[in-house]
Amino acid sequence: MNELIKQADELIGKINRLLDRNDKLSADLLERDERIRALQEEIRGKSDRLRLLQEEMNSVKLAGSIHVGEMDVKEFKRKLNEYLREIDRCILKLSAEG
Repeated sequence: MNELIKQADELIGKINRLLDRNDKLSADLLERDERIRALQEEIRGKSDRLRLLQEEMNSVKLAGSIHVGEMDVKEFKRKLNEYLREIDRCILKLSAEG
């Protein structure tokens, strides 16, 4: 009879350890799910920003076909380079997260 009680106690101990491990794994899974949702939202935001920058770049390209003065050309080139650098940064961030 003592042997059965000892085995039952060991079994209860194993069950409790497994339940504790299950609780920890469940909490870890929830944390990871939240992180995934946050990263997906960040990707959506960056994708939207990239789309807007591409649309703006297309607008700038269209505007480039219009004749402008020498001073405007320098400003246009500066702005265009600024946009291209921003697009490159976005692409790098998106590829690093992917």
